[in-house]
Order: sequence, then structure tokens, then C-alpha cells
Amino acid sequence: TSSTSEYSDRHRHKVHDPARDISLQVLEKFSLITKFARETTSHIFQENNDFNAYFKKKQNDSLLMPIVSHIDTHTVADETPVIADSLDDNKLNLVWGKSRQPPLCLEEWSAFLDSEGRIMDSKALRKRIFYGGVEHNLRKEVWKFLLGYHGYDSTYAEREYLASVKKTEYQTIKSQWQSISSAQAKRFTKYRERKGLIEKDVVRTDRSVTYYDGDDNVNVALLHDILLTYSFYNFDLGYCQGMSDLLSPILFVMEDEAESFWCF
Repeated sequence: TSSTSEYSDRHRHKVHDPARDISLQVLEKFSLITKFARETTSHIFQENNDFNAYFKKKQNDSLLMPIVSHIDTHTVADETPVIADSLDDNKLNLVWGKSRQPPLCLEEWSAFLDSEGRIMDSKALRKRIFYGGVEHNLRKEVWKFLLGYHGYDSTYAEREYLASVKKTEYQTIKSQWQSISSAQAKRFTKYRERKGLIEKDVVRTDRSVTYYDGDDNVNVALLHDILLTYSFYNFDLGYCQGMSDLLSPILFVMEDEAESFWCF
């Protein structure tokens, strides 16, 4: 009876171990973030192809209009089924009851900036983007604010200076692992382990996408370098599996190694 009681106590303690429960919650949340990152990346990469297909369809429809112009309009309205546009079908409802708005365009974006380049209402800007996203040609500029690279109250001049400083700072951090010799690497266990994990992950990240497709792809090499540099910058955290999925869309949009690092 005594041994049974002790086993029950140990079993209850194991099941309700707070540290274990927290660890499981963290892993579960991180897996959700990774899943969202993959879905977001897929959406960004495919968006331009979707719009190209959309406009091609519109062009084809305009070519067919003269052929069907002689058909009675009442007959068409009464008998011809209306085919829903694929873009309408794929629209996302981020909040129930709130339809997705068109993406933020250049004209709207300019209206958020004052004469020196400061964001006048960052809360309204984030809300606008939340409900509609950002046009692809604006993402590189707008994402730098959303991801903390630029402050919302920074000016054009301040941002230009910051870009130069941040690029130099990134190269300084990157040189920490670039200067490690083979002999030093053999004694540097964490470096070898993290480098191995990163090398395994980046070759599996979005390889079906043209931007990362093919052998010796320079963008895959950039993913590797940014992640390894980050593991030195945030040495306590290092590298966690799935970080490559979070970095992938950032690099695709920024198309710059140092800027992608600081946005990450």
C-alpha cells in the first residue's frame, strides 16, 4: 500500500509538472508560428502569379466579348451561370464579419507620412495593413517599420544613416563565425551543432519556389549566413528548427542580407 501511494504521488507530480507543461505549450505555440510562416510565405510567393493569371483571364474575356455581343442580353442574364472569380474565392476573412480590404497602395502609404518621412499615425497604419495587407512593390519599405528595423518616428535622413550603420554592424557580427578556423571549430561544440542544424534546414526551405530553387542557389546561401550570424548575435537562444521558415519570406521581400537580418 505504501509503495502504491508513493507511485501515485510520483505519477501525479509528473502529470502536473509546471515546467513540463510550459515546455509543451511553448513547443505547441512555436509549431503554430512555423505553420503560419509557411502559409504566409506560400501566399507571398504565389501572389504575383495569381495576379498575372487574373489579368490574363481579363484579357481573354475582352477578346471574347465581340464574339458574344450579338447574343440577347436578357438570355445571358437569365440562363448563363456566373463563374466566380478565383481571386474572390480566395479572399481571406481575417475577422468574422470583416471582409478583407484591398492591399495598401502607394497613394495611401504616402498619406501616412509627413514631409520628413515620419509615420503620423502608426496605429491606424497597422490596422489598415491588418485588414488588407500591402502591395508587393511596397512591402520592402513598409515591412521595415512593421518588423522594427525603422522607428515609426524616424525621418528619411535618419533611416538613410541607420541603413549604413546597420550594414556595418551586421558584417561585424558575421565576422565572428567567419573567422573561426577548422581547429577552433573542433573545440567549439555549440558552433558545430548549430551550423549543422542550419545547413540541414535551409536546403529544405521553400525549394519548390523559384527564388530558392536549384543547386548552389545564392539565396539559400544567404539564408544560411543570416541564420548562423543570428545564432551568434543571440547566442543564448542560438538556432531553433523552423527559424528558416520565418526568415524565408523576409529575405524574399528585402532582397538584402543585412536588412533581412535586422528585420528577422
